Amino acid sequence: MKKLLYLSLIVIQTLEAYGQNDYYVVKSQLTFGDKLVDAGAINNSSYCHIMKSGVTTRLSPSEVDEYGFKNGRVFLSKTIVTDQGNRKVFLERLCKGKINLYYYRGISIKEFFIEKDNGPLIPIPKKPEGRINFNDIVSEHVSDLDVNSLAINQLTYY
Repeated sequence: MKKLLYLSLIVIQTLEAYGQNDYYVVKSQLTFGDKLVDAGAINNSSYCHIMKSGVTTRLSPSEVDEYGFKNGRVFLSKTIVTDQGNRKVFLERLCKGKINLYYYRGISIKEFFIEKDNGPLIPIPKKPEGRINFNDIVSEHVSDLDVNSLAINQLTYY
């Protein structure tokens, strides 16, 4: 019985340790143990930066499905519509649940998106005065949720 208890503790500690590491997913294969470099909002939206043996490799959203830092920040490869047409980028996932909230930061653009049940991405446009009321936008697209209970109630952007 003691051996089973010790084995269980070792397995739990191992899982916890790996759960706090950087990771990335390529073609549904999870890789962890490599160091990911946080290159800032704009660069993180364009590439996943992986450091191995002191050399940094950049992988594009076409090569990596998802990556995450040990601090909990997660980026997913998604296709968005821009002025230049469809573009595959990394979006930072801010909220995960029945609806997901994503953030994209490009060179001259900051944009938020919502996604319901893995459906299409819905861009959240800025109001003419430059501020956004996420509550109004989410209410338009997600009638089956109690929007007042969502953390995104407090978010605005300029």
